Amino acid sequence: MVLSICSYMPTYADGQIKLPKNHSSFRQSFLDLAITGTDALTVTECAMLFQVSTSMVYNAKGEAKRLEETSRGFTRSLETEKEESFKEWLNGPGGLPVISGRLFRVQTQVMLDHFLDYAQFCLDENRPGYQQAKFYNRMDEERVHKSLGGIGCKSCLRLAELEPLQASEQDSQEMAALERHREALVSQRGQYCEDRVNLKMGQLLVVQDFTNHDKGLHGKSQQDHIVVLYRRDAEGAELTHRIEHYIGGIGTKNDVNFSIHVWILLQTDPWVREADELIIWSDNGPKHFKLTAYLFFMVFWAAVNEKKVSLRFNAPFHGACVADAAAAHLKRRTVRYIATTSSAMNDPMELVRLANTLQNHSARLVDVPQPRKKVTADTYQGMSKLYHWEPDKDYSILAWPTTKSRSNSMAYKRYRAPINHCLGLVIDRKTKLLKQQANDSIVE
Repeated sequence: MVLSICSYMPTYADGQIKLPKNHSSFRQSFLDLAITGTDALTVTECAMLFQVSTSMVYNAKGEAKRLEETSRGFTRSLETEKEESFKEWLNGPGGLPVISGRLFRVQTQVMLDHFLDYAQFCLDENRPGYQQAKFYNRMDEERVHKSLGGIGCKSCLRLAELEPLQASEQDSQEMAALERHREALVSQRGQYCEDRVNLKMGQLLVVQDFTNHDKGLHGKSQQDHIVVLYRRDAEGAELTHRIEHYIGGIGTKNDVNFSIHVWILLQTDPWVREADELIIWSDNGPKHFKLTAYLFFMVFWAAVNEKKVSLRFNAPFHGACVADAAAAHLKRRTVRYIATTSSAMNDPMELVRLANTLQNHSARLVDVPQPRKKVTADTYQGMSKLYHWEPDKDYSILAWPTTKSRSNSMAYKRYRAPINHCLGLVIDRKTKLLKQQANDSIVE
């Protein structure tokens, strides 16, 4: 897509026809226009088109500085005018209006396409606009939801389609489900922000997620269980954080067995041992976090380690978090390593070494035991609609629709231990901590 603020920007063909060779001032004015226009030609192209030296192109009316600014498709303007044009586009038919007055917007295409639409709007309306980096920052400030593949989740998009319709044209059950999804999204996202701001001494905020590394690793992937830990070292002090990478060997699956193994290892982490309460945030992934076996395991984990634990989940397709940013840091380092060395990462420990070179990152290669019998447990009915879980006494667990609804003591559901389950765990007699066994033992 070609962006141009000046619709009368001369082309190469125009130069061949309209520019007289014996009229230097006329040629100079067109040269200035070509340099300051948004379709600014390269130095060589300008020199060839206007039949001048490259030095003249460099020196023409501060070309270097203007070219840097206008190459992104915008001219200089007051910040207030840029903000006005941005707001007009954002809330217009071609932008991203807020859904039903709620405090979020749904991304409907990749962010670059949104930027190009915004740029075209500025050009069509002859309005000033933000450069690309500033545009992305403003979109973040406007709570634009980003999801897999750069598009909004199906529930949010479907809700946007149904809300303008009359009630008689809507499916009441479908609308109720979509409203619950939106409530969980807004509530849980706001709750995470509150948890970070209001974190107290003795509390540990944990954000976890999986990512996949597959750059040159024998054609196979390596799973990375990322754990981000936040705490305050003193009341009123700034948050301190660490990022831990638990990297599985080649071929290790990102299943619930991997998640359990990581939390077995975290029992001896100094920050975990010093904390009285753990607030654990995860995405809604039903493969390794939001499933009965993992929840049931955390009941035992909390009891054995004598910790108060709350498990909090984001709404489906809205699980982007700080762990994803940590994954991006390591992936960029991996890509750079492969590009500069021109060699594949054949040794899994090389990925661990690269992660350990990043600030605040620490990595280790883990060997996840594989039990003979699959880790499993009978499914808790209705768990997909519940996003806040807390282990309780008698090896039961309580669940609420959202974290904020926990204040309503009557809104919870209590789940007992599944009748049929196999976690492959025992309690170590020396350390008194949980450990895994590569057999079909269950918790003693």
